[in-house]
Amino acid sequence: MVSSGENNPLKSMVVRTLKVEIPDSMPSYSSSFSVENSGSQTKAKDLFNVDFGRLKLNEAEVNLPGLMKCRTKFGSSQPLKDLKIAGSLNVTPPNGVLIELISTLGTQVKLCSISISSTDEHVAAAIKRDSGVVFALECQTHEESWSCKASVLDFGTSGGPHLILDHCGNLPADS
Repeated sequence: MVSSGENNPLKSMVVRTLKVEIPDSMPSYSSSFSVENSGSQTKAKDLFNVDFGRLKLNEAEVNLPGLMKCRTKFGSSQPLKDLKIAGSLNVTPPNGVLIELISTLGTQVKLCSISISSTDEHVAAAIKRDSGVVFALECQTHEESWSCKASVLDFGTSGGPHLILDHCGNLPADS
């Protein structure tokens, strides 16, 4: 039983509340779309969720103080300027914060999801809108998955990536 006295430890506990407004009617998007971004095709679904994705990325930033310190300390000097990075990662809020950080540090970064079920679509949409090139479709087919992986390795006439961030080693080595 919790007492209501002055020594109650629950009285000093801070509770953070997140308010998300959900409209009465949500539009339905059943097909993927492509949009032009930085000279490359970007694939994502449900851009309707982009603001929720930004909210999730902002929330993840609070839990990643080391990355935020790097952004503050090195962001303006862009020490990784002109570096091309291809990433195959789970498209989640923490990995989204990492991708946004390396983009802020001056890289040209492209991201795809590691598998057909490892994408938070709202996070992919927010990254696409705000900072990077994303090839990630939630519940994508195997064909779409391999197409996305090939796309992230394609930097056009400037050659391939300088660095690959590959969580499961499933980017095609011969691409």
